[in-house]
Amino acid sequence: MRMVRFLSFTVACCVAMMGCGSPGVPTPIKVLENPSSGERVRFFKEIGYKVPNGYDEKLHLAEWTTAQETAGFTKEITPEDDREALGALHAKNREFARKQQAAQ
Repeated sequence: MRMVRFLSFTVACCVAMMGCGSPGVPTPIKVLENPSSGERVRFFKEIGYKVPNGYDEKLHLAEWTTAQETAGFTKEITPEDDREALGALHAKNREFARKQQAAQ
């Protein structure tokens, strides 16, 4: 009996570890930069359970890219090259959230 409980616990832990991708950490798919200002915009991978039925990510990405290019964001940056800037943005957002919590 003890062995069965241990085995079921082990299987549950493995399933939890494999299936728990953190939706709180977004993954950028495409990054565009405005060459004149240096500002960057990012298109993030959609969280599966939040998208409506019939959602077409490729169509959405194409529409988003067209809209950003008309706004002046024409230089494409690979998401790997944007990691440092994205990390700095996350740190800035965390610091702002901490200040907001401390103010309450």
